[in-house]
Amino acid sequence: MKKIVIALAALVILLMTNAFIYQKESQIESGRTALLRIGPVDPRSLAQGDYIQLSYELMRKVPRVRTDSNGAKVQPDDGALITRVDDDGVAQFVRLDDGTPIAADELRLAYTYREGQPSLGVDAFFFEEGMSDLYAKARYAEIRVTPEGKCLLVDLRDEDFIPMGMEPR
Repeated sequence: MKKIVIALAALVILLMTNAFIYQKESQIESGRTALLRIGPVDPRSLAQGDYIQLSYELMRKVPRVRTDSNGAKVQPDDGALITRVDDDGVAQFVRLDDGTPIAADELRLAYTYREGQPSLGVDAFFFEEGMSDLYAKARYAEIRVTPEGKCLLVDLRDEDFIPMGMEPR
């Protein structure tokens, strides 16, 4: 009986893992592409190895607090911003999502708050040790976005919009 329970648990874990992978692969295939301008990067962490903590210029437009119906200042739980992708593929801030339908050329980016800061959920890019000089030149994050506004980081690009490449160079 114990072996059956262990086998069923392993099967459930395997199915859930594959469903997660399938979901992310589908998002890469069908999600809309946008580039987000990133601020200066520091490609090193002693605890976690080489990675870039991504700071999106676009997120500076998101309010850190709002005024509630009683006039008190509160931090929102989450929200979304509406962007329009320019000719270079870079997402430009249009407005905060107020619930009105978005136009065909607009893109919704959902965010939550982490440690008091708005976050798209794709705030770090890990890379192979010794590649920090290459990734220090990153200026854009390439993301895929679902219709609901969930973002998936795909790659980084340099100032000339050239992909930095997920594969080793």
